[in-house]
Amino acid sequence: MIKYKKIHHENELKKVIRLGKEIWGFSEAESMPYHTLVTILHSGGIIFGAFLNEIPIGYSIATVALKDEYALYLYMLGVTKKYTSQGVAQELFKKNEVYAMKKNIKSIYWSFNPLDSRAANLYLHKLNAVIDQPIVYNMYGLDSNLLPSDRFIARLNLSQEKDKSIHNKTLPKNTKIDHSLLNQTNDPIMDRHHDIAVEFPYCLQNMDMKEFINRFRKLFTRYLKNYIIVDFIRLKDKRKCYYILNGL
Repeated sequence: MIKYKKIHHENELKKVIRLGKEIWGFSEAESMPYHTLVTILHSGGIIFGAFLNEIPIGYSIATVALKDEYALYLYMLGVTKKYTSQGVAQELFKKNEVYAMKKNIKSIYWSFNPLDSRAANLYLHKLNAVIDQPIVYNMYGLDSNLLPSDRFIARLNLSQEKDKSIHNKTLPKNTKIDHSLLNQTNDPIMDRHHDIAVEFPYCLQNMDMKEFINRFRKLFTRYLKNYIIVDFIRLKDKRKCYYILNGL
């Protein structure tokens, strides 16, 4: 049985550092120093670990941030490859959500890769976050394939009720579908009287990723000036994915 708990002892913090190297492939230079984790804890942050038979399989690191209000910024959340897609990440996120609510914090922010459909579905659909900020270009530098590490900044309003179950098998009514990512154009619909569903590739294999990222950047940079992203829907039976946008 997987157990979740707060991490604060020295030996546990050092396990987090080693786990980060395993999950993300961090080098020594890239790994978070022990003293940084201690600083996060002493400044109001929180670190949670997921353990199976006392062996760590996942963790999250969150700090307190001041944006329009005091918020929790989920700096890092990772799960070992063997235990991905088993609800561990979602449970770690919920631990942070409960912690924030106990501290009377109203919002949680974090970044994620907008090209990762599983992450988008988890954060936007299952956890009810929204995207209401511009894309952060190349947040972590170029990856091993020399591709930019663009990120969305997600926001979860903890006072908002969660109910996206109606979108599990179909798109919202009166939605206009934008196929421009697949059709290799950059002409957004820009109709604020309707929800917009931007179709996203169900699979990114065999794509020219540099060209696709450039197309994605241009399209969503324009959309996020007038819309917020409120959902990500994966229709497995139709092998289709969509980012759902509402006009401001």
